[in-house]
Formats: sequence, C-alpha cells, structure tokens
Amino acid sequence: MKLLQINHLYAEVGGAERYFSEVSPLLEAHGVRISVLYGFPLEGGIHVPGREEIALPALFDLATPEQERRRMLGEQLRRIAPDVIQIHRVEDPVLIRACVASRPTIQFLHGPSPVLCPGDGRFAKWTGEACQRRVGPFCLIAPYLQFCGTRRPWGILTNYWLTRELLEVSRSVARIVVASGYMRELLVEHGIPGSRILVNPHPFVGNAPRGERVAERPGSILYVGRMSPQKGVEYLIRAVATLDQRCCLTLVGDGPSRPQLERLIRERLGDRHDAVFTGWLPHDQVRQLYAESQVVAFPSVWPEPFGRVGLEATGLGKPVVAFDVGGVREWLVNAHNGFLVPPKDIVAFAGALNRLLRDETLRRTMGQNGVELARTRFDPKRHVEAMLCLYDELLRPAPGRAGVGAGGC
Repeated sequence: MKLLQINHLYAEVGGAERYFSEVSPLLEAHGVRISVLYGFPLEGGIHVPGREEIALPALFDLATPEQERRRMLGEQLRRIAPDVIQIHRVEDPVLIRACVASRPTIQFLHGPSPVLCPGDGRFAKWTGEACQRRVGPFCLIAPYLQFCGTRRPWGILTNYWLTRELLEVSRSVARIVVASGYMRELLVEHGIPGSRILVNPHPFVGNAPRGERVAERPGSILYVGRMSPQKGVEYLIRAVATLDQRCCLTLVGDGPSRPQLERLIRERLGDRHDAVFTGWLPHDQVRQLYAESQVVAFPSVWPEPFGRVGLEATGLGKPVVAFDVGGVREWLVNAHNGFLVPPKDIVAFAGALNRLLRDETLRRTMGQNGVELARTRFDPKRHVEAMLCLYDELLRPAPGRAGVGAGGC
C-alpha cells in the first residue's frame, strides 16, 4: 500500500510534526510505502534514506495562483500514484479538495486551528479562558473582545473565510482522525458526523525506564513546551512561589511570553527557589531532564487537543500535575499517574506539587502506574493497527464510496 503524507513542514518543530516523524517509520515497518509532500524545508529537517520526500514551497503558498497549485498537485499525484492520501497541517481548501477528488483522503486534525477556530486555538487571551462558541459571526468581533487573534480587519475576514472553507471541505474527506475524545466532541458540535471520526490517541514511542533509576534532583520540577499565555506557565511559577521547600524549576522551550515569565520569576521566586530557562533542546537532552526530575508540570489553561509532552512524561515514569482541560484526561488519570486540578487553581496545583515532592513512595507508585498506562493504552502497535485498518477499509471495494469510514475499524 502506498501512502502520501502531506504537511506544510517536514521537521520536528511541533506536536503534529513529532507525531509524523515517530509514526511514519512504524507504518513503513508494516510494509506501507510512504512518500512525503511538504512545503518548507527547515534546518535540521527530517530526512529518511529511501523515502520519497518532495519539497514544493510554491504549492503551499497561497500567493501562487489557484490553477497553478492544482496543476502542481495533480502532477505529483499522477507521478506518485498513492493509494491513500493523509493530510496533516494543510491550510489550503484548494489542495484538500483536489486530494479528495483524486484519492481516498484522511485528514489528521492535530488541533482546533484553523479548521475549528479562526483565532488562537479557541483561547481568549483577554480573560485567559477557553472559548466555548462554535465558529460563526461572533468570530468577526471576538478578536476585539477576547484578544484571540489578529485585530486587523482584513486579517480577521481572511482568517474567518479560511476557517469556514476548511470546515466545509473537512466534511468531504473520507475520514477525520483525532487524538482525543475532546477533539471528536468539537467536530461533532460543528456538524461533522461522529461516524466519520476516528479517535486514535497518540502512541508513546520510546523505551520505558529499565534497570537502575537515574538519580533525581531534590525538589526538581520540569516544564517542557512553548512559552505563551495558552500554556499557563505563569500559573506554574505562582504555584511554585507558594511552596515552602526549596525547588528547582527547569523550563524547556521558548516563545513570546518568555520575557514576562523571566520577570515574574524574579518577582515571585527571588532567591528562595532556583529557575532555569534552557530554550529548546534536542530530544535526547529533554529525556535526560525527564529522568532527573521528580515531577513534570503541565499547566496549560487552553483546551489542549491531547498533550503529547504529558504522555511522554508519564511513559517515562514521571508523575504529572496538570490542569483539567481539553484532552489531558486521555492520558492523565487523577491520583493514578499524577494529579488533575481545576483550571487556573494555583492553590490546588501547588498542593499537588507539594505532595509529590515530599512523598517518594507516591512518586514511584504514580510513575510506575504511568509506565503501565503508556504501555497498554498508548502502545504504538495499537495505534498503527488502527491506521492500517482504516487504510484497508478505504481501499476495500464497496458500493457508495460516500459512506466509507462508517464502520469496520
């Protein structure tokens, strides 16, 4: 079976790209021949010997005339001749419609924007709350009321039009795949039939800790992710400030909120706690930090579509403290492999951190529970089998292709 994967980037720069990088070799190990069509080469991008990898920046540039984009895509589809197309982050209705008209097409929706939100992922920066509205006319004034996206009139209109177009074209793909029940609910709220949606959680790809444990640093708390309002790092810092034992907070990542967070650390933590910003690190260094940390914090306040960082931490045997938002419940079972606390509740978040930092037995028990949870519920074999079953279903001769995806897998 030949699969064409399409994404605007081909480098491990986000959750969608990490998923793409980890799962593709597993599919290839099962005999799937993968070609990759992407837009923009980046330094340190993915390259797999023997895999067909085609970069076409002009194809993903909306400034390229529509007729030319159609021609370029059609040329590649005729040359590659895939059995199934799987699109990831593709924000061009023209390309998606052309794919649907050519081959059975799967859309893996990794997050709400831009298909289910023309702004910043259903998050109002003004209030720090998740947006509960469906896509509609309110989205045209929301940026002025909620600071949830650009406030330039033409940008608002363009983003709104794009979201409406992408939502409409999503109704025509053979199947939409999402990683959480939360994302499925959002799609159903927007009129996508549940029978066309496959919930297939991200797998934990990696080795669980074995043998002698790496020595943990006392009071060590780790955060990995983007520095932006949605990620809630401000609440983590405020929670750490209330702890009476000395802690070392390691913050891996970068983003627009970093200057404000550095200032908040100086104001709130002072010299009572240690805090280190590392910037983005190679994955092997991040895994070393997981091993050395006692607790991993996942303080997102926006409705996370899934939360791959949290799953990685739990799969590596680390208890996680997180706000109960979006798809976090898919991998974090309260009081089993960590603690779920009400969104933005700093006192509850600090209390959960404190319990874990003070109780080694509890940390070990929750860490072991997390490893078992990742091994069973998020086994890569289960994820790949679900995708293979879906590919097989789409290729199975059946009358009325419009109903494909309603059963079977």
